[in-house]
Amino acid sequence: MISKLLCCALFLFSILCKLDHVESATPTSMSANQTEIQVLLAFKARILADPYGVFTSWNDSQHFCNWPGVTCGPRHQRVTSLNLSSLKLAGDLSPYIANLTFLRVIDLRNNNFGGPIPQEATRLHRLERLILANNSFQGELPRNLTCWSNLKAIDVNSNRLRGKINAELSSLSRLQLLQLAFNNFIGTIPPSLGNISSLLYLSLKQNHLQGNIPSELGQLSKLKFLQLSLNNLSGTVPEKLYNISSIYLFSLAENQLQGQIPPYIGFSLPNLESIYLGVNKFSGPIPTSIVNSSGLVNLDMALNALSGPIPKNLGSLQSLQFLNFGWNFLESSNDLSFFTSLTNCTNLSTLVLAQNNLTGVLPDSIGNLSANLFMLRIETNYISGTIPKEIENLLGLEFLGLQKNRLTGKQSTTEQSSSMGIRGTIGYIPQEYGMGKEISTHGDVYSYGIVLMELFTGKRPTDRMFAGDLSLREYVKTAMPEIVETWLSFEDEAAVNQNGQSSKRIGNIPKFLGSVLSIGVSCSVDSPGERMNIKDVLRELYKARNLLL
Repeated sequence: MISKLLCCALFLFSILCKLDHVESATPTSMSANQTEIQVLLAFKARILADPYGVFTSWNDSQHFCNWPGVTCGPRHQRVTSLNLSSLKLAGDLSPYIANLTFLRVIDLRNNNFGGPIPQEATRLHRLERLILANNSFQGELPRNLTCWSNLKAIDVNSNRLRGKINAELSSLSRLQLLQLAFNNFIGTIPPSLGNISSLLYLSLKQNHLQGNIPSELGQLSKLKFLQLSLNNLSGTVPEKLYNISSIYLFSLAENQLQGQIPPYIGFSLPNLESIYLGVNKFSGPIPTSIVNSSGLVNLDMALNALSGPIPKNLGSLQSLQFLNFGWNFLESSNDLSFFTSLTNCTNLSTLVLAQNNLTGVLPDSIGNLSANLFMLRIETNYISGTIPKEIENLLGLEFLGLQKNRLTGKQSTTEQSSSMGIRGTIGYIPQEYGMGKEISTHGDVYSYGIVLMELFTGKRPTDRMFAGDLSLREYVKTAMPEIVETWLSFEDEAAVNQNGQSSKRIGNIPKFLGSVLSIGVSCSVDSPGERMNIKDVLRELYKARNLLL
């Protein structure tokens, strides 16, 4: 009741402000301007780091509406937007910001703000966009959200927020975007979120959420983006979720979810572009209807307990770039003709079918797969016959996994048995092979780590700089901050002409690069027994990849 009264009082106050602004030179107008100046200076006073000198011009040398990052309404000259994104600022958020009563946008993403999100900010009844992603805000989400009735977007991705997700969020009837990913939220997903009928984007990725996915989320009939991966959610997926026809990204990866994927999914999700169901406990067959989601770009169902055949007409998915059905129990009944169908997917860059129960002979058409194919992994199956010489046509291939099948052919034993066969040269082969040790998955992991570090440093293990005690691995270990900074400078330059999506991606690039390079270092340890397990490598790569999704 008190919060409603407060909202009403603020509304009446705003009406009085409008009446008093008939003439800009009135004392009330001048008083309002002074208030806004004082609030902005209080905001400035909380800034501890300003490497670009943004706040040096926040002074009386010019009107406050012309200060960098400040936008005012043309009629009343009141602050309507505060946009200070991607400026490497550090500090905390002044609670006096609540006195900028005309404020509609707060955008502080991609900085290093810390401390709590001030409870006072909930008094900003005109606020439409609260964008605080990629900072270090702590504490819980504010309570008593009644005044935020105009809010359309909340993005607090990649902070240090904790506590339970506030069920009061369901009162924000105009909310279209809710992004709470990469924080430390606990508890369950509030069923009341299903009441936000205006919601288009929902991301709760990489928190510590548990329990079932509420069936009420299936009421979000306008939802386009659903991201719940990297939590500890369990149970079955509510069927209603599979019926939200507007969804283009559907990600539930790395949870403890089980049950079967509905056979009609390709018909009920016709706008699907990316589906990530990997690292769960899903069982049953891959629905053949999936080929009706003709716009699919990313299809990932790896590391589950799926069985049955691989759909033969996957070539209908002509936009497909990433396909991963690895680490399941899929069968082929001596028929691998789906490879021929996949030759229609001319954008395909990654094809992973490793560790299933596939049988049969590889068709010669495998050499007609996409010229963009970067990774082909079909190891640990029961594929027989000769390795088609046409596979040499795949000139863009960097990773080839054929080991642990029943294949014969021109390639040497080392190349057949190593997932790094194509790159199996000096510098990529572990030292134990030179001592007569048998070929093993430990060696595969080593080679994978070397190639991973090469890809992200642009340096080969055979480069002249690597002599004596300095190897590619030692270089990455010692120069990791510089490598990350090099990538960031490139991305900062690319971001000049790109706004929201680019900024969001840049904020996660240090984490992504650090994770990938650390995987490379861990994979390339000299001692085979100390290297990462291949399944651990996959899990860590999933986590790293999800940072950029």
